[in-house]
Amino acid sequence: MTENDEITKFQSFSERTLKYGRNLMAAAVPIIVFDLVPMIKLEGSRPLNFKIEDGGEIWIWRILLVLLVYYGIRFFGLAIPDFDAWQRSFGGYWPKMQNNLDRNIKEEERKKTAAARRNIEKRNLDRYEKEYKQAMSIRRSTHSQLTEYIWRRAYFWLVDAGLPTFLFGLALWSASGHIF
Repeated sequence: MTENDEITKFQSFSERTLKYGRNLMAAAVPIIVFDLVPMIKLEGSRPLNFKIEDGGEIWIWRILLVLLVYYGIRFFGLAIPDFDAWQRSFGGYWPKMQNNLDRNIKEEERKKTAAARRNIEKRNLDRYEKEYKQAMSIRRSTHSQLTEYIWRRAYFWLVDAGLPTFLFGLALWSASGHIF
């Protein structure tokens, strides 16, 4: 990774790794389409005005498989160290966020109770309502930060790592079935 290609709290892969993930998906899609779509056959087709002879289709499958394996090695070779670096840098962020949320909630509950007692004694309900709204605003802010963090983490697993991995496995299985 370069200096401009840093990992952030919410993006655990570098731009270079994401690029190879996109390339891996682009290499996997034609393999999956050629294998699973019954209307598209390599055998006897004429792409770019070249006729694919019988037996020549195996070479196309082999070339596509080599391309898929190359991008797969590049993607996983970059993704594993990137994820490890992200985990070391930001892996402890979740417990800190949870502790902050718990501490803020307890503090706001304590303040709310104390303020309610003071204001009830003084019969100053308007002031109590204002303090309560401020306390709840802080609680919502902390909660929204935690929710955003959880969502971003789920996003990372589902899209940045999950989709390329799934397509790689499916395309590898599809191409292997035609070659071996």
